[in-house]
Amino acid sequence: MTQPSQTAQASNSLNWHLSTVSAWFIPFGIQAVLYPWLVAFYLNEPAERVGFAQMCLLIPNLFLILFGGLIADRHDERTIMIRLHVVIALPSLVLAAIVYSGGLSYPVLIGYALTVGTISAFMNPARDSMLNRVAGENLQQAVIKASGVQFGVQVVGFLIAGSADRIGVVSILLIQAAFLLTGVYTAYKLPKGGVVAVSGQRQKGLHAILDGLKMALGDRRLMPAIVINISIGLFYMSTFMVYVPILIRDHYGAQSSTMALASIVFMSGTILATVILLRIKGIQRPGRALMLAMLLGGVAIFSLSFQPPLPLLLLALLIWGMGAAVSMSMGRSIIQEYSPPTHRARILSLFQLGFMGGAPLGAVAMGQLIPALGLKTTAMLPPAAMLIVLLSLYLFTDFSKLESGSEL
Repeated sequence: MTQPSQTAQASNSLNWHLSTVSAWFIPFGIQAVLYPWLVAFYLNEPAERVGFAQMCLLIPNLFLILFGGLIADRHDERTIMIRLHVVIALPSLVLAAIVYSGGLSYPVLIGYALTVGTISAFMNPARDSMLNRVAGENLQQAVIKASGVQFGVQVVGFLIAGSADRIGVVSILLIQAAFLLTGVYTAYKLPKGGVVAVSGQRQKGLHAILDGLKMALGDRRLMPAIVINISIGLFYMSTFMVYVPILIRDHYGAQSSTMALASIVFMSGTILATVILLRIKGIQRPGRALMLAMLLGGVAIFSLSFQPPLPLLLLALLIWGMGAAVSMSMGRSIIQEYSPPTHRARILSLFQLGFMGGAPLGAVAMGQLIPALGLKTTAMLPPAAMLIVLLSLYLFTDFSKLESGSEL
């Protein structure tokens, strides 16, 4: 009688976690469309300033996400999530008031980006670490479900942001804040009692962070996944953040609905791939799947250099999204499966650092490359760089041979 009760409880906890993921990523989807649209279209800023603005959204991760992981290792993730869902709604409300008063400017958006980025650096490790505690028996399937919800609900955010031309920016920002506040309740329903990382006498902050870094980079299973994630941030995420908005503005029209459509199609690809992953009950060789997904995304990005008609652009984004879903699900599964409980949030934060921390550097570089080299040549560089990374890992590591549940 106990086992079914425990299974039901685990399933209930996972559902509340997925609800909290939704409360975060619907607003994230809104932001992913609305923020670059405000910078590139509403203020009509050049590519260099679009790249810098996108960098400011993510740059706090470079400095703070490892501390966010340490805090999540030492404190109850549930409490962290409740508090941050209250705090994260404030920037949206402030920005709504500024837009309503007619005071929107480039420095205002930079301030908004830095604030939101700082809060995210502490939220993401806590939320990802909590998943391991509520996942139940099949960790990889739980990770795929969480990734699927993360991708799927962003489409809702894209659709909401795509209506900015019709209902106004202020209304969109108020909706964003309302969704964020629902996360207070969903996080409250999660179980208490996160892992507290203690080994003898508790290490000081910097030493504890370095300990997690050393453990991750010294592990033959974790290190390649982290390297690939850094490359995703540097080469692929920066392309989506800067190159795609500029390409859409210059070749496909400057409506928020066009930007939203591109984002929706990309996420539709991630949803499609996630459904396939769930139906096949996981992947036995996640390392190989991760590397192949990166190649698929590279082909899609390379095709953008031809500046194809809009339907073909959307097809490329759909394929790119499918690769992104596989790479994120497999990468997170590897990190969740092989990270020790006492260091899990710190290693997850390092994994996130690669994705969210590499992107600001790539965004700035992308903003400089587009005017210097042009849209055609610039689109060829990210897949070429990723190919070099993947070939190096294939030749010098056994990551492609990693099997779920086994040792290398």
